[in-house]
Amino acid sequence: MTLRWVTAGVVGAALLGVYLSWTAWVLPVGLAALAAGVLLRVLKKFAPARWVLLGAGIALLWLTVYGAMVRAPAQALESRTVPIQGEVLQWPEETLYGARLYLKAGEPGGKPVKALFYGERDLLSLRPGDRIETVAECSPANRIQGEETFYYAGQGYFLQMKPRDEITVLPPEGFSLRTSLTLLAGTIMDQIDRLYPQQEAGFLRALLMGDKSGLEDIDQNHFNRVGLGHVVVISGFHVSVLMGFLALFLNPKKKRNVAVILLLLVAFCCMTGSDPGTVRATVLCALAMLAPLVGRSYDSITGLCAALLLLLAWNPWAVANAGLQFSFLSTLGILVFGLKWYGTWRARVPERGRKWAAPWLACAAVSLSAMVFTVPLSGLYFGQFSLVSPLANLCTEWAVVLAFLGGAVSLPDAPPPGLLDLVDGGGHYVPAGHTLESLAFSFQGGKATLVFHQDNGSLELPVGLEGHFLSAPLEGTVLGANGRWRNRNTLEVEVRNTRMVSGQRMLFQFAGDKLTVSGDITLPDNGGLAGKCLEPVTFTLREGEVSTKTKMYWEQ
Repeated sequence: MTLRWVTAGVVGAALLGVYLSWTAWVLPVGLAALAAGVLLRVLKKFAPARWVLLGAGIALLWLTVYGAMVRAPAQALESRTVPIQGEVLQWPEETLYGARLYLKAGEPGGKPVKALFYGERDLLSLRPGDRIETVAECSPANRIQGEETFYYAGQGYFLQMKPRDEITVLPPEGFSLRTSLTLLAGTIMDQIDRLYPQQEAGFLRALLMGDKSGLEDIDQNHFNRVGLGHVVVISGFHVSVLMGFLALFLNPKKKRNVAVILLLLVAFCCMTGSDPGTVRATVLCALAMLAPLVGRSYDSITGLCAALLLLLAWNPWAVANAGLQFSFLSTLGILVFGLKWYGTWRARVPERGRKWAAPWLACAAVSLSAMVFTVPLSGLYFGQFSLVSPLANLCTEWAVVLAFLGGAVSLPDAPPPGLLDLVDGGGHYVPAGHTLESLAFSFQGGKATLVFHQDNGSLELPVGLEGHFLSAPLEGTVLGANGRWRNRNTLEVEVRNTRMVSGQRMLFQFAGDKLTVSGDITLPDNGGLAGKCLEPVTFTLREGEVSTKTKMYWEQ
């Protein structure tokens, strides 16, 4: 019970300290609250009040210290254009105008801070661990689409940067376990792309790894409208499913098995970005398994408080993170109401039918209780909430669990490395700053081939012909091209016919054994693609033998 009162004081004080724009009060009020809490502790009076005051005092003092250690160095760079050195922390994200990097960067010799870096699309070829050097214009990272927000501050990012000079990319320096896990996550996403068609791969990347870059906007809107947005955001649900799956093979009552399960859960948490919901569920699972081993009883609400305090100790500004608020409030609703509702409903079902009714009653109780505290919050943030959410969860939860487990189990079933592996970074070649020098569409001996010439070698990809090439193309036709890799699976090319001035921008997207080509201007009908490319055109890649020399060119 003590930890609950302390948590209440910490959360309340942290919310006030973050949301109130005037911050001069934080330190004196924090000291006063801490002194009052100590005094009441000595007098042994008003037990709940003294723990709340102690929690509030600790939170306000930590906000002050965190501000001096983390926020102040970022503020010192605001409104300045300075040379910076930085390390890429996560996989780059594509934006409407280019790319966004998550960096730990600062002036040479200065204290590095976490910062958002916005640049051209060629930055999408960078990988976690890569280092960059440039001159950047710095500004606060407190606005999204012109509106002030705590979204990035809740993740520890107080600064954004834009390049004002040429960017120099340097290889990683030393070994980092966290970077290695992030790279492993990228390898898993590449594996998903090879195994599944584009649309299914986009869903599984979101479901398994929390990467929504391959998910269509319309699909994301559909998930959000029916209250299933949590499915494609790594959360406690995913950790719980993974925990249940591991418990089938590893008895959590044995210490050795507990260590293995915890190691896998922590690795999954780090690989998927350590979002608040994932950290919360990992901490709860850890406490639930460790409590019996040390002879202690486990209280779920106390565990929830411990998880929240851990997150706020790492970053007190996380209290303003909407994801954290929704995650903890939904879990609190489940723990306070869901378990009681399930027990009451189950007791009213005839004993003969309880076995079959239990899963459906549990799903309904969880879905409804999770909304108790989140519906008001959803109305505050978005001005709306989904009434159909409980029914949608009831009808789809079983399918989501099967999709999560089935997708995870299918990952080791990779086809042997083939031609595609040399292009999309799956086994040998990872695009990292290489430039496409030319691209040829050729048709000889009844076979069509795409020939890529890059500054580090050449590669030929045989492609299917059905309906995509002219019936009588000009043999050996070559289209000059310049392009760059936008990400691990997408090549952007500016194509020009060698005999004509006109050309078009094309995108080559690799997924599994399919190559999807899309463009925005018509190509000439003399050996190139027939008709307009406004609609995507999909080719089937044919795997074949690759010479040792070609492998040497394309291997990293």
